[in-house]
Amino acid sequence: MSFAVPDRVRPVRDAVHAFMTERVEPAEPVLHAGGPPAARTLDELRARTSRA
Repeated sequence: MSFAVPDRVRPVRDAVHAFMTERVEPAEPVLHAGGPPAARTLDELRARTSRA
């Protein structure tokens, strides 16, 4: 069994990885704290995914 990422999937995987490491992971403290700042941050993240 091979767990290699197929070439056709690699660009999507790379884009998701970049989004997670560049946008989501830095926002985690705000998201975990909750409240209005977390809601705004989540809205911003959702907007970025819609544009991608």
